[in-house]
Amino acid sequence: MDQFKTLYYDYCKTYYVEPNETILEEIEKILNADNQTKTFNLFSLNIPEAQYTLLGKHFSHDFLYTSIDLNDCNLSNKGRKFLERFVS
Repeated sequence: MDQFKTLYYDYCKTYYVEPNETILEEIEKILNADNQTKTFNLFSLNIPEAQYTLLGKHFSHDFLYTSIDLNDCNLSNKGRKFLERFVS
């Protein structure tokens, strides 16, 4: 399961973006969760614009998550539309 974390770090290197601790914490929560419903929770978080591409790429290659909560995460309309392409 560490491949999901490794994938995120690889995307960070590729796109020259610093890893985001909040996103890494969410990845850890999902990896350590016992239940089958795996929600990537970005609720009420401030996600930097540079993370949009990383998250989109990560979500498009990752079948671990069953849902993604983007409510009130201070995401711009542009960022939300970008991510929604990968999670529809």
